[in-house]
Amino acid sequence: MKLLTTLTISALSATTLADTLVVTANSSSWSPDVANVVPGDVIRFEYGSGYPHTITSGTSCMPDGVWFNEPLTTTGDYYEFTVPDDATTEIPFYCSPHCNAGMTGVIMIDIPQGQLDIGLVDIVNAEPMMFSRVASTETISITGTLDAQTSFFIGVQVEDFDVDVTYSVSSKYDNVLLLDVAAGTDAPLNGSGVVTLSAGQKYVFAGDAIGGDFDFEMSSHSEVDAGASFSAMNIAGHGSVVATGDQFVFRTSGAGSGSMTFEGEGEIQMSVVGEVSSATLTLPPLGEEGIVTVPAGSHDINFQDVAIMTMYMGEGDGGGGGMPEDVNGDCVVDVSDLLQIIGAWGSSCP
Repeated sequence: MKLLTTLTISALSATTLADTLVVTANSSSWSPDVANVVPGDVIRFEYGSGYPHTITSGTSCMPDGVWFNEPLTTTGDYYEFTVPDDATTEIPFYCSPHCNAGMTGVIMIDIPQGQLDIGLVDIVNAEPMMFSRVASTETISITGTLDAQTSFFIGVQVEDFDVDVTYSVSSKYDNVLLLDVAAGTDAPLNGSGVVTLSAGQKYVFAGDAIGGDFDFEMSSHSEVDAGASFSAMNIAGHGSVVATGDQFVFRTSGAGSGSMTFEGEGEIQMSVVGEVSSATLTLPPLGEEGIVTVPAGSHDINFQDVAIMTMYMGEGDGGGGGMPEDVNGDCVVDVSDLLQIIGAWGSSCP
């Protein structure tokens, strides 16, 4: 799950080439009889020796009628099967004439996890809010209190494949929700469990402490892109984290404090006001926008008391003006503005 948008100097892309695995039909066995693959890989079933064979998907020597049922009769015969994205985790197969003699096998499919891209964020007065990336897992945790009137809204879009999100919620009230944007439904989260979010869809995790205190945590798989990116963040006390798309604002006030850690290298357009400091990064003069160079390694930015930092996390100079407020132009800032942002949220490419 990328936190907001990953910072990069230039766009990088990588093409993953499919692998081909050869499975040979011998006299009364498959070699190998276990095929470990991922979606997109190709399995080439080849005739090797013995009496005519078949390559048939199914169990208990019965075809399932779903995947394949092809002959492998003589030398040179083969059948290629491309593992689809929607395949189950296991596809058993066998040879019809020799199944009772034990000529069976199984395709084991490692279904990859997709990516959670976070596009909308509004976290207020968390005590604390923390984000961390450890290996390939990213975690966000928020503690909310009635006294601080904590609230949060985290909008995500699922990229590539389905994503399993592990969650934990401790509260006496149903004040933490998961919203399915496309379906227009919401469901309370409490206790702990795993929810599977569908590829290509948008969801919102939201909650508030108006009814009472809560502890919320969510974790998911992450593929960290090249370039500098968040590896950790925390905010405690009075403060907020707000973002729509590429623009990000981090604010503390009064007894608030916080920090942010970057890893990797790149450049970012930033402005800061108040008690904002870094021992390893050269920040712009107070109240002025400037480009901050993030060298390779790990770097902290710290906030204390009254502090505001604005960052443009897209490629290039960031551009853009202030945070969207009266989006629909009706001279009132209310939930209708948020709904319009949600409606337009996502890729703008054709």
